[in-house]
Amino acid sequence: MMNDDAKWELPEPFNVAKRPELLALNDEEQKDRISRFKDGNPVFTRSPRDRMRQIAAFEIEALRNTADVRELTADEVRRLAEHYAMLGDYERAATLDEERAELYQKYIAALEMPDDEWCQHPDRHKYIKEYIWDARHEQETTLIACNVCGTWNATDVPSHVSAAEARRAQIRHETAGMTHLEARAHMANNYRINDV
Repeated sequence: MMNDDAKWELPEPFNVAKRPELLALNDEEQKDRISRFKDGNPVFTRSPRDRMRQIAAFEIEALRNTADVRELTADEVRRLAEHYAMLGDYERAATLDEERAELYQKYIAALEMPDDEWCQHPDRHKYIKEYIWDARHEQETTLIACNVCGTWNATDVPSHVSAAEARRAQIRHETAGMTHLEARAHMANNYRINDV
């Protein structure tokens, strides 16, 4: 029969009061993790996309640790490839996920393509497909696609898109604090539909 205090005691292997080396080991692991994933790293700042990259880095570490213990499932390998792609390592992602290798190769081609060799269609046919991480230059870049030929290029935002983004930012600033109806009235009185 157990006394009431006995049920609250930790098993010997997990009792850090009796094994201070566990605490020291944990402190070292925490310091190592913080040094690798601190905010000073150019990959990890404060934007939502940067936080997604930070999560991807943590997931890669977790999946690598899992791979040390057992073989990864096909789904885990695919997730690992997606996380590498999120961090801009499309070559490694392509080798891990053969099913999506062609897609990852398209990202690689977009990052390597010189701007002057890209499609010659007018800017009005180009749009922002997504923002991606360029691991070679350690910066976020814009993936632009052409809706005529379907090619991609990692380059500057087309002028018509950046002008529209600037206009929307200006309107958001002007209408901050207004109700929806007040904002609509302000826009109707101050802008033509093609201006926005």
